[in-house]
Amino acid sequence: MDLQPLTLASNDSPRGMRVFPAWHFAMMNDTCRNKGIENAIRDANVKGKLVFEIGTGAGLTAMLFAKYGAAKVITCELDAQLYAIAVRTIQKNGLAGHIQVLLGSSTDLIKAKAVPRDPDVVFTETLDCGVVGEGYTAIANDIAEIAGKSTLVMPSRVEQYGYMLESQELRNQNHVDAYGDLDLTEINRYATDTYFPVRLGNFASRSLSRSSLLRVYDYTRASHIAHDVTFDSYDGGVCHGIASYFHAYYGQHVVSNELRERVHWHQAFHHLDEPLQIEAGQKYVLKFSPSGRFSPAQRREGAIQTDVTRPQHALDWCAQ
Repeated sequence: MDLQPLTLASNDSPRGMRVFPAWHFAMMNDTCRNKGIENAIRDANVKGKLVFEIGTGAGLTAMLFAKYGAAKVITCELDAQLYAIAVRTIQKNGLAGHIQVLLGSSTDLIKAKAVPRDPDVVFTETLDCGVVGEGYTAIANDIAEIAGKSTLVMPSRVEQYGYMLESQELRNQNHVDAYGDLDLTEINRYATDTYFPVRLGNFASRSLSRSSLLRVYDYTRASHIAHDVTFDSYDGGVCHGIASYFHAYYGQHVVSNELRERVHWHQAFHHLDEPLQIEAGQKYVLKFSPSGRFSPAQRREGAIQTDVTRPQHALDWCAQ
């Protein structure tokens, strides 16, 4: 596909109507994220290689691949406005000869045979706060279909961690009981049943358990199965939900939305329909679905055999 100059549509003027999410501004200014990705590209020895990127946004990562010597970068973007921005940005930086931008989803482009099989590198950074919300399953299936045995997939994996959290303030972001003697619960039919983004440090909260590994995401083999997660409680209280964060591994470099990192991502709060009464020193099991939903605890496994003293970790420091 040859890159052609694009004229501004009425809704794509320099101060016109924006249709893409506003977080793209914060993401492009996220030095921690961008530097981690750049360092991973630098260390991947991409000179002379063919790269396929899924989700170019405004074109930054594609340009970084070109900057480090990739012979050809084929990248795609589903949002038409961002596609136009990416084309112009790449042209403005003199890299149009190295980068081909396609409009559409990776799924549709693969079906149309617009994307080559067995590229040297496949890259995606389509992570929301809870990992799966930007189409993880479809993207992982697409990568599995086109990646060859020697294809470098970036990220190699994403690890998601979470812990039990007491926070009436966070519950109130997704649940209503009453105002005085007026029952307001009807709106709860429309509450988010998976997770939603929060800045955990902005809400009064208390962690009740150590962090547990929730899931490891493989971009060559999507997980479609719900499974049990065990949480070791070190404090008693009311668990209103699970706070989660991720570590995405791009080679030897990690990008994360952990509270220690000052990044554009929020953390994820997985709301429980019914709060759970937690006792210190116990193991609690919750079912975790591929969509990010936690079901109420099905069983409690009994007392923890190790020290249950509340640890002082970075997630607590940031909340203080």
